[in-house]
Amino acid sequence: MERYEIITCLQFYIESLRQLHNRFSFEDEELQKMKSLHFLNPATILNNSLKAKLPSIAHLGQMFPGLCSQDMTELDREWRLLRNMNFPFKEEEAVPPDVFWRYVSNVKNGNSTHMFPILTELTQNLLVLPHSSANVECLFSEINLIKTNNRNKLNTETLKGLLHTKSGLKENLEPSDT
Repeated sequence: MERYEIITCLQFYIESLRQLHNRFSFEDEELQKMKSLHFLNPATILNNSLKAKLPSIAHLGQMFPGLCSQDMTELDREWRLLRNMNFPFKEEEAVPPDVFWRYVSNVKNGNSTHMFPILTELTQNLLVLPHSSANVECLFSEINLIKTNNRNKLNTETLKGLLHTKSGLKENLEPSDT
């Protein structure tokens, strides 16, 4: 890349961040609570100084009703128990979240019951939440390309058929090397 291109890219990133900062309140109380979602990262739990900054996650159970079926006191108790647990992973290891939380979900008490059922339920539900709406936006874009002014009376079944056909063609028709 040439120096001019690098400066242009840098200016783009700076302006993007400036626009984000102008449009969103990063001091919002709910946003500050959302920052505690970093507990999903195993490095947070394996690092003593990071986990000390997050004494409770009960508010996340309240922020995401339906993702956690039990009471928040029990969730908080499980979180404190997990924070004090010794793990077979090293702090400097980059443990993938799915491996770490699978391990946690399999930890059992002396009476062979799961030690962290509520915490496991919450983390599994949080980890499968979509992180963006890009797929939905792409679908709306495709619908707008199909349903033009001339084709605005297409019924739902026809529209679904066209979308499935288009999707099937994309998946099955790969360009050849020749």
